[in-house]
Amino acid sequence: MGSLKLIIATTILTILIWTTADQLVSDSAEVEVIIRAVPQAGIEMIIHTDPPGQELFQLVVSGPKRLVDQLRNQVQISGRPKLSIPVRDDHRGAYNVVVKDSLVRAIDTNQLLSGLRIDSVTPPEVRVSVDRLSTVTMPVFIQRGPTAYDVPPQAEPAEVRVTLPSKELEAMAQKRISLDVAPLFRDKPFGQPQTIPGVPLPTRLGDVDVQCDPPTVVIRGTVGKRTKTGEVHAAQVLVQASFENFNRYRIETRDGRNLITRALTVQGPPSVVDGLTAGRIPITGRVVITGSDLSQAGTFIELQPVFELPPGVSLASPVAPVELKLVPIELPTTPLKP
Repeated sequence: MGSLKLIIATTILTILIWTTADQLVSDSAEVEVIIRAVPQAGIEMIIHTDPPGQELFQLVVSGPKRLVDQLRNQVQISGRPKLSIPVRDDHRGAYNVVVKDSLVRAIDTNQLLSGLRIDSVTPPEVRVSVDRLSTVTMPVFIQRGPTAYDVPPQAEPAEVRVTLPSKELEAMAQKRISLDVAPLFRDKPFGQPQTIPGVPLPTRLGDVDVQCDPPTVVIRGTVGKRTKTGEVHAAQVLVQASFENFNRYRIETRDGRNLITRALTVQGPPSVVDGLTAGRIPITGRVVITGSDLSQAGTFIELQPVFELPPGVSLASPVAPVELKLVPIELPTTPLKP
């Protein structure tokens, strides 16, 4: 019985000796870590580093070998440890933060370093600038694109809350969130109401990062019949009159040309408009000389041409009138018989 007690006591003593030795034996390690400057709890602000994105540091720590080994194992398994240092907005403009001091103060939020001593950090400082964040309500501005609509697209909700740096908000000329919906309706059938949920709002306004609440909207709208506008550069215009009047008058144009053409801007189904502009579908206009025009013979008169357009095609802009002058033809006289 006495031998058993001796064995137990020896075992306990051995454990205590090893435990104490493990705590007394020190070690050190140099590890590459990611240290990010973050806002202090409860403060809405954005932090910039100079140079931008500086977050890679060399950290030398020392302490009980067990804790140092844990850190080494963590690095081997998960890669660079991620640490953080809180930043207040007490300062204005850019200023330097001593990284080692900030890590020591924030040891509770960086549990990986608990029980270790921070010997050095390289680089020792990081330069930061702080800007408060503002949250305002902005309308969602719909960019429709070239698509025609029976019911124009609308966003639900029509206004969202936007969070962005205060300085950028003050300098912003148009305080709105622009959303291009043309791709959403490009292949939708016309005449059928559409409801498109979960459309993400932009996360940037120009060069500024923003956060929208809610981050998505519902878009409703109805596509109209698709049309296209094109240019016909030289559509021929014919002059029509009665056979009798053609024999009595000669037609002169202002520029002296016999061929009368006009440029047209047409609008209609894309395939038909393409055919007109490429010349695959002929298009001809006409002006008609009436009796009232004959009374103005010898002077230039303006006549509005009329064009025979394919179904669904219309003129998108007025066409210049045709200027004509009717010049009487002197008919030869027949001498009287004696």
